[in-house]
Amino acid sequence: MVVGPVVLVLAAVLGLGRFDTVGGIITVATIVIALGFAVWVAWRARTVVTYSTVQRSAFGSGGRIHQLADVGEVVLFQRAQSGQAVAPPFLVVRDRAGRRMLAMSSPLWSPADLLALAYALTPQPAVYAAPMRPLDVEARHPGAMRFHEKHPWWTAWIVVGAVVVGATLLVVASFVI
Repeated sequence: MVVGPVVLVLAAVLGLGRFDTVGGIITVATIVIALGFAVWVAWRARTVVTYSTVQRSAFGSGGRIHQLADVGEVVLFQRAQSGQAVAPPFLVVRDRAGRRMLAMSSPLWSPADLLALAYALTPQPAVYAAPMRPLDVEARHPGAMRFHEKHPWWTAWIVVGAVVVGATLLVVASFVI
């Protein structure tokens, strides 16, 4: 990624961090990670649905184009959440081989719009009125959910562990330098 070295050079020129202190190294590393995340969000996946295709592109690439004739299953459900929070509807489109073609979920989508889309994609979508856990959806429709959707706490702990390991390596490297 080009952003990391550019940010390091700018940080050094502007004096945002001293590279001989632990705080300076952690500050610059945090800036690099934050800007890398901002670039990732700006270039994240984009989905375009036409009358005959579904195109998914990520990071500015052309992406994959799926034919709507290949749609094998459409699943529409609401995620079960703790408390009284209302989860937005979650739509998963899979091809005949069981691979996930498309997943959509946002508070901006009304349940009626996603229901109409589900029926437009296939005449027999699997629509669940009661909120469901992602693990229950995966049990009924194998391959519909990704790891981070099925196991959000594991994903959170993996990210926290990676940050702790990275910070530890930065601190150790500052003593070696």
